[in-house]
Amino acid sequence: MSKFSTIFLKNVSSLEDLRRATEVAFERLITQLNSQKIDKDLNLYDHRITNVAWPVELHDVVNVEFLRNALKQVLLNAVGAAKGATTPTYDKATFGLGINSNVRVGLDTNPHYICASQGMKLVNVKAKVKTAPTGQGIVFVLKKNGTSILSTNFTIPAGSTDVQTWTAFDIITFTTDDIITVDVTQVGSGVIGQNLIIVMKFKITNSSPL
Repeated sequence: MSKFSTIFLKNVSSLEDLRRATEVAFERLITQLNSQKIDKDLNLYDHRITNVAWPVELHDVVNVEFLRNALKQVLLNAVGAAKGATTPTYDKATFGLGINSNVRVGLDTNPHYICASQGMKLVNVKAKVKTAPTGQGIVFVLKKNGTSILSTNFTIPAGSTDVQTWTAFDIITFTTDDIITVDVTQVGSGVIGQNLIIVMKFKITNSSPL
């Protein structure tokens, strides 16, 4: 049995060329779906689709409809890019420290975050506590593969429960299997801060071809 071949949209210089290229791609897709099924999974933008073909069984209807919708979204993104718009994909890593208890000083305090995508660019880091520290602020360190991403470290001021945001870093690029860890070096000298949440937002700068 022949396999389902990859369909690419060629580079185009105008919306009219994109429309023609889209028609050709759909014609090829329809021809392939009419002529065969596949006996292996199809990976479409990290979504697994099985039994891709025109419907002959109930679950096929769902698969084909998903494929159509996914293709439609890809084409809409392509049109937006041709018009100068961007549709970036984002990911995030979230850490919770001292949940319903005091935040503790320590190295490598939390389960590791394993980056699952290539081409990840750090956009910002946000953090807040539910119970504010007093006397001193909370200071934490975020590390990529053991190296701090910010030389001055991150500080939540004493007495503050506001969201703190950082947008400038010494390390901003991450890729598959990079490990992110958290160290805590200060937690307050009076009341100890509690319920510390840290969120790292990444922009995914690459995409897989259809």
